[in-house]
Amino acid sequence: MAKIPYYFETPVPKYFRENGWFESEHMFKFVVWAFSKCQSVPHTENRYGRDIHLAPFEFIAGRLSSPKECFLSENTFRAQIRQLVENGILVKTDNSLKNKYTCYRWVVEKLNGQQKITNCSEVAVSIIDQQNNQQFSEENGVENNQQNNQQITNRKPTDNHKSEDKKIRSKRKDHPSIPSYDSRTTDDFSFEKEKIEIVAGVSLTQEDLDFCLKIKGDIEKVRNAIEFIQNSKKRKHPIADWPNALMKWKIENKSQTKVQDHLAYTEKLCKEFENHDDGRGWRCYMYHDRKKDQRGILFEPQSSYQEAYFVALVDGELKEKCENFINMKKMRKK
Repeated sequence: MAKIPYYFETPVPKYFRENGWFESEHMFKFVVWAFSKCQSVPHTENRYGRDIHLAPFEFIAGRLSSPKECFLSENTFRAQIRQLVENGILVKTDNSLKNKYTCYRWVVEKLNGQQKITNCSEVAVSIIDQQNNQQFSEENGVENNQQNNQQITNRKPTDNHKSEDKKIRSKRKDHPSIPSYDSRTTDDFSFEKEKIEIVAGVSLTQEDLDFCLKIKGDIEKVRNAIEFIQNSKKRKHPIADWPNALMKWKIENKSQTKVQDHLAYTEKLCKEFENHDDGRGWRCYMYHDRKKDQRGILFEPQSSYQEAYFVALVDGELKEKCENFINMKKMRKK
């Protein structure tokens, strides 16, 4: 069998492409990144001065570091994990270290229906292992003692971690400008935040809700938008990242439709009462209130002893208020 003349990472199962997972750009980025971080055989990685023995198709994810590698925001990265876990494709493992990192493993049984990713060719597995071993050595600063005819030793490459940590801490004390590590900031997904139910079947964390409020303005508009997306026939998959969905979906604005209806109604009134004679001493026209930054209809009296009357276009009772005013002033001629 001819050797493949280049190195490559763990191949991504075609399961994701054939089942529509890659219709989401964020999911595509996450899956490709996650498979590049795992191997098809058991292996060991070193994090925070400890050896982590990872099972096949198990990888390490950090809340702060991994989203940057994926070119995703922290919320979006977390949403992809949540969606895969809820669908049983990804599971959290016992290798996770609280406040440091979280380990996940691909459930290959779920993917076997489309592609048996464990049946890689010997050449592919060999190349993957060589590449990962090389990458492991480079990332951890371990010299390859097997090469250059050097003696193989049992000495661990992490003996000097404590002394290095002391040097770093000493350097921070000497340089106040270097920010110290915030103990409240964690790089794992081990904690679960409390969620607030927005509509039936949809609950958001306070952080996600704040993002949604910034996008839509108030809680009612957020609820209307979520219900619209939930009931839409265009939605093909469950929504895990609601802030991102609210930004991308084109949602019918009912308030905008109402304003357009009010605009057509006021234009009709302005034609009906264009002059003071048409409205028995009153006329109306479109007016922009610069103090309130509002557009609306202004009823202007011919006499200086009476006060003008203004109704904004966004007023939900515009038609009722205008008709009541017209009837009170008896503007319409019988």
